[in-house]
Order: sequence, then C-alpha cells, then structure tokens
Amino acid sequence: MRYLIVSLAVAVFALVFPSSIPAAGEEIRHRFSTSDDSYSFTGDFTIDAGKKCLLEMLYDPQRLRQYASHADGVELADHGEGWQKIIYDYSSLFYHSRATFMRRLDAEADRINYRLTAIEQYGLISPDISAISGYYQVSREKEWCRVTFHQQGVIGNGMLSGLYFYNAEKEAVAFLRNMQRYAAENCH
Repeated sequence: MRYLIVSLAVAVFALVFPSSIPAAGEEIRHRFSTSDDSYSFTGDFTIDAGKKCLLEMLYDPQRLRQYASHADGVELADHGEGWQKIIYDYSSLFYHSRATFMRRLDAEADRINYRLTAIEQYGLISPDISAISGYYQVSREKEWCRVTFHQQGVIGNGMLSGLYFYNAEKEAVAFLRNMQRYAAENCH
C-alpha cells in the first residue's frame, strides 16, 4: 500500500511540475545534494563567448524571460543601480506560486547574487518553501568562459520535500541547459 501511495504521489508530482529533458551531447556538469529540509544545486557549462555579453544576458530581465521557460511569467517589479526585483509566476493544475527575488549585480566579481524575498503559494500540492538564495557567476578559463548557476533552498520537512527535491534537480539542469542554448545563440 505504501508503495502505491508513493508511486501515485510521484506520478502526480510529475504532472504538476513537468520539466524538460536535456538534449544529449551537451555537457552540463552539476552537483545536487539534500538534507532533511534543504537542498543545494551547483551546475556549470563552458562556452566560447565574452564575459561581458554573458553577464549582461544573465542580468537583463528581457533576456531572462527567453531562457527561464520553467516559469509561466518573469516580470521586472522594480530596479535601481545594480539591483532588481524579479517576480516569477509558476502555475499548474494543482499548484500556483508567485516568488519575488532580489538580484544584485557585482560587476567587478562578474557575479549576480539573488535571494527570495517573498513567496505566495497555494494549491493542492504546495511545498512549504521558506528560503532560496544563490548566484550566477561568469569566469574566464583560457579561451572559454565558464557560467555557473548555484542555488540553495530550505523547505518544510514532509512527504512533499522528497518530491520537490526530485523535481528541483531536473528543473535546475533544464534551466541551465536553456541558458546554455540561449548564450550560444546570442553571445558569440
């Protein structure tokens, strides 16, 4: 009976939080780890592109909308010199959330730091997300640039945490793959 319930929960979760499957042959390196109520993801790729173009691509909200296809909406809510508030909308049959992130550009370090500042969640399946933070980093390695995406988060402990973690890794890899494809097409 327990196996049936867990299988049903995984199937429902896959329907609620669909993710794209990465294409073969493109190298995305990543590490994903979890503990009771937290996770950490770090992924990267190398690309023959300029640091300036890559950093602008990662920071520009219009361009972010192009490769953040895991979100139903990406909106610039506010901005100033070196900072911006971005709102992501996610929606499915069983779940809806609206998450606001503060993003800060550190141009000298070729890095964008971000953290969750507000979240509204509701639906039949709502993971209790309490914290998310991380960064985007661009670094030069000989003739290539390395783009790194890091995220760590804390959610409520419970049955949904395992399902959330399962999908969070797939979504983060798909997001990084979309970012890589967009960079290859737009930062030559």
